[in-house]
Amino acid sequence: MKFLSTMTALSVVLAVSASAGGVGPGHPYTWVGHLETAAGPVDGPVAAIFTVTTAAGVVLDEQTENALVVVDGDFVVDLLVPVTPDPLFLRVTINGVALEPPARLPQGWPRAVSADVADIADVADEARAVGPLTTVMSTERLASGAIVVPLARVTAFPAAFADGDQGLAFVAGTTLDFSAGTIGIKAASLPGTAFGGVPQVADLADGTIAAADLGTASVLAADLSALPLTKLAANTLTGRHFGSTRTTLFEVTEPGCPEPVGQVLESPTCRFQGAVTCTGRIGVNTFTGHVPCAATNRTTECFTGSSSDCPNTPAGVLVFP
Repeated sequence: MKFLSTMTALSVVLAVSASAGGVGPGHPYTWVGHLETAAGPVDGPVAAIFTVTTAAGVVLDEQTENALVVVDGDFVVDLLVPVTPDPLFLRVTINGVALEPPARLPQGWPRAVSADVADIADVADEARAVGPLTTVMSTERLASGAIVVPLARVTAFPAAFADGDQGLAFVAGTTLDFSAGTIGIKAASLPGTAFGGVPQVADLADGTIAAADLGTASVLAADLSALPLTKLAANTLTGRHFGSTRTTLFEVTEPGCPEPVGQVLESPTCRFQGAVTCTGRIGVNTFTGHVPCAATNRTTECFTGSSSDCPNTPAGVLVFP
């Protein structure tokens, strides 16, 4: 396989001077070659590897083309040739076969007086990167807060904004207060007439009102009509919160009362409501009537009158602390 080639620089925008022994960034070059075999010029894709080396064989750059287009023996490939004062060579491998000898690369690099586009420039009207910056700085990124600039580094910043109140000529009074950029209401500065409606329970978060917020006799019984027991802490209510600290309790002993026997009530009596079937009275064998509270025989001690109150048995005295 015979390999003929020429190298033409199609778009070199700026040359870079390299110090002795140093390697600068690669510059785009277009390599034009001609490939033939014993049967004639190659016509079809080939696998090619282009390797830039020093004279000692140190690889500086390598580019692989898995399907390099070859038409009637001719092909074109774009390469990046490193900038270095040392001699450079291009080693070409076609379909796994290295072509010999390696081609010598030029040492002269053209310089452009001006360019519309440049990878490296000492002066530029626009730049994607400046110095060590690795991310493009744009007005969009500044506006989003992705780039933080301390206020101290902004020169000629208006004092009306730098004092922390966003430029407001705010003077604290007896009602309003201003601290750390926040406007607040001073304690006890708003009278009751300042509220347009009556605060509801749903408007108050748990723990909002403490005992210290309530004056003496400020909460009346009418204000507690819907107060659930869950709002009362343990031992909150004592005997002094009730009209009397002693209450006598009675046990229901009459089975004719509406309350079950054994229930404890505050009332000393219960209303007998039971009707029974009576026999052997006033010449009538059976009739429906009522019995006295202390009756022992509910069939023979009946009477035809209305029911009566029956006494409950004293059970004891409830004493509040």
